[in-house]
Amino acid sequence: MAGGAGAPCEDAEETAERRVRAQVPDTVRHRPKRELALEMIDELATWGHRPPVLVADAGYGEVGLFRTARTWSR
Repeated sequence: MAGGAGAPCEDAEETAERRVRAQVPDTVRHRPKRELALEMIDELATWGHRPPVLVADAGYGEVGLFRTARTWSR
């Protein structure tokens, strides 16, 4: 099983096949979850919404940029 902790990585051909099956464009690459989360929060703001509370696990909390990237004006 590829992708698990300590598991060998799949080969490039297998990765390419999985990307085709999943319809993932060649231009799309890994992005840290903090970037994805900030993008979603920004999109929510463009819709005129503001979450009353944001909750994040330690993976987000260890990155100061994520904690300080979003300041909400009242």
